[in-house]
Amino acid sequence: MITTAGSDAKAEACRRLGADAVILYRTQSVATELKAIAATGIHVWWETLREPDFDLAIGALAPRGRMIVMAGRDARPPFPVGPFYVKGCSLHGFVMFKATAGEQRNCADDINRWLASGKLKAHISRVMPLKNMLTPTSVPIAQTELTGQALPIIAASTSVTMPSNSNHPLPGSGR
Repeated sequence: MITTAGSDAKAEACRRLGADAVILYRTQSVATELKAIAATGIHVWWETLREPDFDLAIGALAPRGRMIVMAGRDARPPFPVGPFYVKGCSLHGFVMFKATAGEQRNCADDINRWLASGKLKAHISRVMPLKNMLTPTSVPIAQTELTGQALPIIAASTSVTMPSNSNHPLPGSGR
């Protein structure tokens, strides 16, 4: 497993999670590092950027390599058709909302089983009161300091009151 990270701290987190190699994309050439790490090419490239660099990805793919894209519904990046088909590569789209209810249920069952067994661990970088997540001043924190998603966990006995100056509507609140 090879991944990229933007800082030494994030690179270390990737290694703790099982990455065999981490490329620091801000200070290293991803293309050069990939050639050094996987001289014969990458067999599976999982792309998460909205505007993928297909020249980089296809250049790094091994013959018959597969690329999976999961972001960028509106993106229209250039695509190097020649190098792609000459290598016999394939391109696949992954969209969770296109999965059937049964497929999603099977995936959820797998994830829950892996969590229960300890095979999969959720990375929780910060726990904060819900009221701090819903204030306008918390938006920059959520957008700049946190990596991943903010997931509020509300106990059944918890009551949520929105601040009167909030611009963040809650579903069903009429705001």
